[in-house]
Amino acid sequence: MTSFDKKKLLAALEANWRAEIEGHYTYTAFAKRRNRSQRRHALRGLAAAEKHHADLWAGRMRELGAPAPQYAGDLSGQADSLAN
Repeated sequence: MTSFDKKKLLAALEANWRAEIEGHYTYTAFAKRRNRSQRRHALRGLAAAEKHHADLWAGRMRELGAPAPQYAGDLSGQADSLAN
């Protein structure tokens, strides 16, 4: 793999990681706002799945020699913008 190919692959992996981790925070924020335990439980399950997927992408990035990505976004993900 050329360095250009590796750079493109890492950019794609980071974009996938970012989407998954933002989903994790979004579902977590939605779960905190729900009164019904059944919905809260379902949203927590979705958050956990998103976190798992983000961890897979981060692991692949580390395998390629990149540092572990760090989430610098809002801890509510997109929950505030999607709730309106």
